[in-house]
Amino acid sequence: MTLWSGHIAQRESKYAQRQRSLAVSSAQTMIDDFATALETLSAPTQPRLELLKKVAGVFDQLEETRDLRDRFATEQGIAEAQGSIHATLRIADTLVDLGDRNAAMGRIRSAEELALELQKKRARDERGNLLLAEVLIAKGQLLKDESNIEEAEIDADVALRNLRVLDSQKDQAFGKTIEIMLCRALTLQGSLLFDTTSFDEAERVLKQAIEDGERIYRQSPDDADAVDAYASALQGLGWLYNRAYREDLVREPIERSLSVRRLAVEKSARNARLRLQLDSASAIWNMQSSAEAMDAFAKVSISQLKSFENAATRITSTLEFV
Repeated sequence: MTLWSGHIAQRESKYAQRQRSLAVSSAQTMIDDFATALETLSAPTQPRLELLKKVAGVFDQLEETRDLRDRFATEQGIAEAQGSIHATLRIADTLVDLGDRNAAMGRIRSAEELALELQKKRARDERGNLLLAEVLIAKGQLLKDESNIEEAEIDADVALRNLRVLDSQKDQAFGKTIEIMLCRALTLQGSLLFDTTSFDEAERVLKQAIEDGERIYRQSPDDADAVDAYASALQGLGWLYNRAYREDLVREPIERSLSVRRLAVEKSARNARLRLQLDSASAIWNMQSSAEAMDAFAKVSISQLKSFENAATRITSTLEFV
């Protein structure tokens, strides 16, 4: 009888673990789908922010059910941790787009803690190291914007070291992603060097970022991440010249940056994130963006967001059985 009871308990435990894994996978997929959908929706910011927080709440509930003992002991545990970091970064990116930078930083620091723990357990795991670099770049950018230059510089340096190791391994599975991340990391580092080192060194690093970004962009001109990495590097150089009072040099990289962003918006008129990036860059430099591209921008009603709210409710209901 005891053996039979133990067998039943073991089966129930495995079933519960499978159910939790399914719920985790569903929540992570939903976060990805939702963040992607927000790039094509133009409903007002506040309703989108509130719905994002509700969807993120489902993800948080699942994270609270995680067994922290030996969480990296199995391949499934590793995959769940990697998925958790990726989903957290997607939430943070969207929070930044919607203007809640404090909440975004909280998410990023949580992702950093998990990524560092994962690296300690699986130092040679390429995806884990790539995710850590992505976390550090996102964190460094927010810190730079808050004028926390010292911590941001540390993050940029660590991210670059990790990425250069990964790049030397020439893994085809992550090749383009590594190149985009290297461009972003160099742009971040270059934008920080003006405060800590010299104009010449900052200019050198930013020109390297532009060279790398242009190569990736020419290979994948329709990739939104490649577009943003290249345009951000150009924008970084323009910002450097502006801060150094080199007015004669400012215009060229800024116009190239805006041209790259405008072309991307014209190709993908429904992509709200590309539009937001163009509008933000244009506003910084007080340049008028294309009226034709704005007219082409599709208006989508808030009601289309409700499908994600319903999906969040369905996944939440599964937690009762996990």
